[in-house]
Amino acid sequence: ATLTPLFNYHYRISAPPGVNGVRLTPRGWFEFTEAWLPAPSQ
Repeated sequence: ATLTPLFNYHYRISAPPGVNGVRLTPRGWFEFTEAWLPAPSQ
């Protein structure tokens, strides 16, 4: 799946601090290949 710039921007500002295995590439994209999100607590 191709991520759009809007998707990229949205996650750059709203990714929760509890995300594990996420790192930013030099271009500012999140690398989700080894990332996982905890279950929503809401």
